[in-house]
Amino acid sequence: MAVTISTVYNWTNFNGLVSFTNLATSTGTTFINGGNIDTGTITASALNVTNLSAVSTNTGNLNVTGTFQANTAALSGTTMTGSGGVLYSNGNFAFGNSTTNIAYNGTSLYLNGSVVATSSIQGNAVTVTAGYSISSTTTFGAYSTILSVSINSSGAPVWINVNINSIINVTGGGSIASVFILKNGSGTPIDTYNSGNIADGYPLTGFLSAYLSSTPSTTTTYTVEFSPNDGSSNIDLQTYSNIFAIATKR
Repeated sequence: MAVTISTVYNWTNFNGLVSFTNLATSTGTTFINGGNIDTGTITASALNVTNLSAVSTNTGNLNVTGTFQANTAALSGTTMTGSGGVLYSNGNFAFGNSTTNIAYNGTSLYLNGSVVATSSIQGNAVTVTAGYSISSTTTFGAYSTILSVSINSSGAPVWINVNINSIINVTGGGSIASVFILKNGSGTPIDTYNSGNIADGYPLTGFLSAYLSSTPSTTTTYTVEFSPNDGSSNIDLQTYSNIFAIATKR
């Protein structure tokens, strides 16, 4: 049964399905099931809206198929623009602001800005180390490379320390002075140690150190050369002689 009302009343009760026609909608008709509308609330199994605004929302499971954005946050490469937070449906996200944030771009997780906790820093992200130590006594002749270490500092500053523990073997006996030379990857000396006159069979020790503020971006080998003044004597390099390099990226 259809009912047509042409006069507006202060109060009208409807029981059953009510149809309103000639409305300003695309179909001109809307249907309201009165049994599903309570005072102050609307209960429904699904809502399809273009723009939903609310002061507060209590939800159970929330399924978002698009982008969840708070304020103006947007992921940008390895960091973000704007501020707030953004979560994309593919799992990428960014939270914070343009200078201090945490961002995931689908490949790596980035902490941008001030980082306090060392446990949050990936290994080799701040420092890279490399070293070599003599495990047994080894004899080296004049002008030999007695120690070397290779490190990829990615252009960051490098600190190199060398500890030498040896016995000098002077050709023909007597005593001589020897020089230990620390060289960079291109063979240029960056530190030297002159032992002074040491008698045949006596300990010959030395220490070298160098700080390089600018280094190659590729793997570089640093070496130590033994150079006796007579050009022929040799040394027995003892255990615990070593060379150590550390690159400080931050």
